[in-house]
Amino acid sequence: MPGACFRRQYSIKVIAQNCYLTSDGWHYPSYKTRKAWANFLSQAPANLLVKYRDQTNLTERIRRSPRRQLANELPSLEEVSAALAMTPQTLRRRLQLEGQGFQAIKDDLRRDVAIACLAQPELTLPDIASRLGFAEASTFHRAFKGWTGLSPGAYRQQL
Repeated sequence: MPGACFRRQYSIKVIAQNCYLTSDGWHYPSYKTRKAWANFLSQAPANLLVKYRDQTNLTERIRRSPRRQLANELPSLEEVSAALAMTPQTLRRRLQLEGQGFQAIKDDLRRDVAIACLAQPELTLPDIASRLGFAEASTFHRAFKGWTGLSPGAYRQQL
């Protein structure tokens, strides 16, 4: 029985509701309850051998990924798919299953960065447009108005 072998290798001390694993003098503080530890040990060591898989949806994983510096252009579909260890086709297909598109996520990111930049009065609208990858300030102006219903200038005045 794998669980029995595991229990022989590690001893568990239970102090109040906290557990401390000890193995060859090492102590690992934990804030798991007895029930959580019992569940963990009943599945050990199999749960240690199975690769962890992020269960959050793909759209959220893309949005959580670290943003590049504002001076750089936004990541491409190929760069994002490589970071997520899948092909661009698979990324498109999975986003489609979630009812999202890569361009929509990118536009949301642009909108969020634009709003953050508008809060910085030292940045001009052409500077913000350039940082977001728009060739002209007028293109940024139209896109921002489409995202928020307000022009960038009007939005900045409300801040």
